Amino acid sequence: MSIFVKSFILLFFFFGKILVYAQEGVFPIRFNSTLQNFYIQATNTGPTGILRSNDTLTLPFVDDFSYSGFIPNPHLWADRHVFRNNDMAIRPPGQGFVTFDGLDSTGRPYDNSSLSASGRADFLTTLPIRLGSFTVADSLVLTFAYQPAGWSESPEPTDSLILEFQSSSGAWNRVWYANGSSALPFRYAIIGLNDPQYLYDGMRMRWVNYGSLTGLVDCWHLDYVFLNSSRTISDTLFNDIALVQTNATYLRPYRSMPLNQFLQDTSRFLNPTHGVSVVNNGGSVSYDRSYRVFSPSSSVPLVTSSPLPSLTLGTLGSTGLIFQRFAVPTSSADSLTLRIEYAVQAVGDNLTRNDTLMESVKLWNEFAYDDGTAETGYGINVIAGSCANKFWLSRPDTLRGVWIYFTQAAANASNELFVLKVWSQIQEGGRSATEIFRSSIPYRPRYGDSIGQFQYFAINPPLVVQDSFYIGWQQETSGLINIGLDRNDTLVRYNRWFNTQGIWEESSIAGSWMIRPVMGGPFRYPTYNQPLKNAVHSEWLVIPNPVNSSIPVISIRGFGQLKYAQVHNVTGELMAHYRLGVSQDDQPIPSQATTIFESLLESDGSYQIEIPLKATKPGVYFFLLQEVDGSFHRCKFLIQ
Repeated sequence: MSIFVKSFILLFFFFGKILVYAQEGVFPIRFNSTLQNFYIQATNTGPTGILRSNDTLTLPFVDDFSYSGFIPNPHLWADRHVFRNNDMAIRPPGQGFVTFDGLDSTGRPYDNSSLSASGRADFLTTLPIRLGSFTVADSLVLTFAYQPAGWSESPEPTDSLILEFQSSSGAWNRVWYANGSSALPFRYAIIGLNDPQYLYDGMRMRWVNYGSLTGLVDCWHLDYVFLNSSRTISDTLFNDIALVQTNATYLRPYRSMPLNQFLQDTSRFLNPTHGVSVVNNGGSVSYDRSYRVFSPSSSVPLVTSSPLPSLTLGTLGSTGLIFQRFAVPTSSADSLTLRIEYAVQAVGDNLTRNDTLMESVKLWNEFAYDDGTAETGYGINVIAGSCANKFWLSRPDTLRGVWIYFTQAAANASNELFVLKVWSQIQEGGRSATEIFRSSIPYRPRYGDSIGQFQYFAINPPLVVQDSFYIGWQQETSGLINIGLDRNDTLVRYNRWFNTQGIWEESSIAGSWMIRPVMGGPFRYPTYNQPLKNAVHSEWLVIPNPVNSSIPVISIRGFGQLKYAQVHNVTGELMAHYRLGVSQDDQPIPSQATTIFESLLESDGSYQIEIPLKATKPGVYFFLLQEVDGSFHRCKFLIQ
């Protein structure tokens, strides 16, 4: 944990939230509510749908964590303390990695009794591996990629990430370690298994981090674990080319925005180019690249990129795949979702599952700078201090409310107070501001049921705005009110302002505040279809649960990849039918449905689903889920 953050939290905790200096700051998240909710539901639903192997694993042992869900693959790993995600590391070598921090497998601090508590935190342990038939002469070598901090909070020099091997006698021996530091690029560690005490059937390896036990702090990220024979100690190459992160979003400066605002001035809000980053984890390779654009209601591409000449990427090289922007498909609806599917192809690629990357472009009814995941939190620490997020319009519109994502820092701030405010003008760098809305009563921060759960606050009555406006809050109490900070996008500037000493200052902390104003009229939710059979309990979760009937947007999370989902009421009536993924070879689950709606796999491994209006009456409902392997799972949720 950084000295600044740690000192701030200790002052915050021991001196009754009275702070000497008014300032902005980045503050670590203390709870991962995604894992909390996962743990509670898994406990309550009994047997799970995930089975671990009862036998030892054979070589090669490979995991690049490029799959959905937020726990490591249980067919390779014996525990689930770490957090599998796609957002918290900087320029990873592949899609997905696991994060070590100070939170346990239930998403809670390992030690909540003291903010200075530290020690052994997360573990990641392999299932037993069959090495008894190998000798030292077989040259077994383990490699893995690791990074301190990333976009998350940095481990101190006294913190560490270590690797232990279990010997044939059962003892765990440390064979490698790295000390904490600020964010660095991913590095590869190389360990030769040249000691006979590790060459037995049932051998296990485990990574563990030493650091703070108090939250999402002192973070490390692990990727590309690869153990095999006939390797050398200088062998860091693995023939794999991977798409890893979006480097130029389709929209700019927003990640999402209302469709009517976009269509009014498309040239203003379209990036001249769009694309993703590609990483080569092996030797020099020639590759092809392409993209396709889909709408939610069809598996037929709306746009397909023209054939392009092959490119070459050098050994362990990385670059951006840049495409010229495409024309926006026409739509008569009041919202539009596009899925851009980027792909690369290379001969000799050992892992093809990370050769495709999806970006969802949402033209709904809200503005958003963030991608939906908070790597850390942002806040100020003074009574009457204000924060204002600026949004630009292409046409006059009606502001109806705002989504805000609050993170819990040193203490629960749900008893703190703030006033929601809107300004038509702020003297940036000066003192004046024109306030056009102030909530009639102060609000308290509300925490959602997942690591990326927003809370909605209405603007009542709705407010007409034009050109640009600022929305944010003024603090009524001295406690820290911490909102989510998306640190993946650091390019947007001049949109985040705070005032703690009478002057409106631009935030010096890079990232996007997780504040999303809602514009225009309310969504119209479609209606749908009919049932499935043979459901089993699983580790797929509905988040949040219960669901607020006035905000019927949920997330489905778990391990694996889903194909279809259906919503049923307690009488068995089919309320909704969703296609979860696009494949021209797939056929719908047998039903009498005339309309199938699609949900996209998000970057955090979840499926975002809007519950139709007919299924928002208070009561108990069921999701029936089908995975790509054909297995079925059932999840219960409550509308209230």
